[in-house]
Formats: sequence, structure tokens, C-alpha cells
Amino acid sequence: MPFEIQSNGMYGKFNYKDLEARLLKVREAIDAETELWVEKGGEAFKAGELSSLHLESQLKQCQAHFSSNPRGLTINIENEHENPFVWTVVLILSAVSDH
Repeated sequence: MPFEIQSNGMYGKFNYKDLEARLLKVREAIDAETELWVEKGGEAFKAGELSSLHLESQLKQCQAHFSSNPRGLTINIENEHENPFVWTVVLILSAVSDH
């Protein structure tokens, strides 16, 4: 496909047949790293590491702040399996209009 002038083009090919497999490998790598963070975070919390204690404190601050439903926004934040590195966040938004 020529771009601006004939010699300035984007030449190549896309291997669409393998695209899904390549994307799945990327997803698997991301999921594996996420699981590693969950595992290491749980270990850090059990060991009383400072980073996990800071996250636990931030979780409690967020819970206290959003428990008052600021601006009509309801957010429920909990940690999973008592691991401060893994939070579950549920947003409940009020309707913007009646239409």
C-alpha cells in the first residue's frame, strides 16, 4: 500500500491464521504473572511485609470513604482470601437521566 510517495509504503503480510494462537499465548502469560502476584502477595501478607500492610491500610481507607456513597456513587471493595493484593470492586452507578 503506497503511502505519500510510491517508495514509502507498508509492505508485509499478516498471519491471521496464527493470530488467535499468538493472542492466547499473550493472555496466558498475563494470567500466569497475575497468579504469581496473588501468590507472592499472600505470602507477603502472612510474613507481615510492609507493602502488604500499606495495601491493607489503603483498602480500609477506601472502604471508609466509599461507605458514605460520595456523589451517589456506591463502591463495594473487599479483598479476596484475606490477601490485600487482590481486591474485588463492585461499582453501582445511579442513572444519569430518566430517559
